[in-house]
Amino acid sequence: MNLNYTTGIPNAPNNPSSDQPLMQTNTTSIDTWVQQDHIGFNTNNGGYHSTIHAQQQGTWDPVARTGAPASVTGFQEIFSLLYTPNTTGGAQDTQLFTQTGNGGVSQLSGNLAPGANLSDGWVWVGGLLVQWGYEDIDFSAGGSITGSVTFKDRVTGAIPFPKYCYGVWTNLLVTFSSLPSSSGSVNIRQSSLSNTGFHYQFISNSHDYTLGFTWVAIGQ
Repeated sequence: MNLNYTTGIPNAPNNPSSDQPLMQTNTTSIDTWVQQDHIGFNTNNGGYHSTIHAQQQGTWDPVARTGAPASVTGFQEIFSLLYTPNTTGGAQDTQLFTQTGNGGVSQLSGNLAPGANLSDGWVWVGGLLVQWGYEDIDFSAGGSITGSVTFKDRVTGAIPFPKYCYGVWTNLLVTFSSLPSSSGSVNIRQSSLSNTGFHYQFISNSHDYTLGFTWVAIGQ
């Protein structure tokens, strides 16, 4: 939006008739400016925000963390990015992010697309990336079973984790119509934990674990 505005008027030495057209242009520009993202004059709730727009700050990509401003102090402006929402198969949508003075990233918006696969997904929260997923594995053989999970490269440069994964938490799934004869666990091999995935070990004497496990991972 480009608004015409002339400063320095009315100017005392000028004939008022000379300044009047410029003053009218200024008044019209102010009225137009107020109505941008606000409810205008002479209207109920005049001055309230209607929508909010923010200027895109350079070419910064808050997901890949590239192109950041050279100097960041305090709380940065809102950045937008055409980004796949928090689930595999979701349609791209404009998501909003912010960056703090020391480089923390927060995702402010996101949506789960109807009909998409909701068994896995991701979201940025307070500078942390949270991912979750489901491994459909039949552990009915029992004993000790090992395997691996690779974080999906859903968005190039962002997932797998850009830097590292802090930890992974797992949860075995069972059907309550047939409770396991003994307890089971899915443990994470610490040396295998990386920004791209992890290795796990299932341990149980029961042959009733047939539904696999869910997992949640947190990192940056």
